[in-house]
Amino acid sequence: MSSLATRLPSPNEVVSSRSQRGPVGACAVYGPGDQEDWLAVDALRRGSDWKTARNVVHQQLVIEPPSPNVDKFRYHWRGKCSCWTDDLKTWIEAQS
Repeated sequence: MSSLATRLPSPNEVVSSRSQRGPVGACAVYGPGDQEDWLAVDALRRGSDWKTARNVVHQQLVIEPPSPNVDKFRYHWRGKCSCWTDDLKTWIEAQS
């Protein structure tokens, strides 16, 4: 047996660290989102662009530094993020 194999615990000795998957109604980055949040962010990005909206939101939530890649922000606020509940995803799709 290898030295690693002798040091590993058996599966029943390990506490699982699986994260909860699926819609939970709150994002690890943007917090609990609702229709009002979505409408405000959507109005902000329609009045400017995705990058500006992202920078403003990150500034308000004190998320530093804003990622140079705006795709994750856009993915979340388009309702694609798994944190949105099915009801909110359906509502967001109807708004688009």
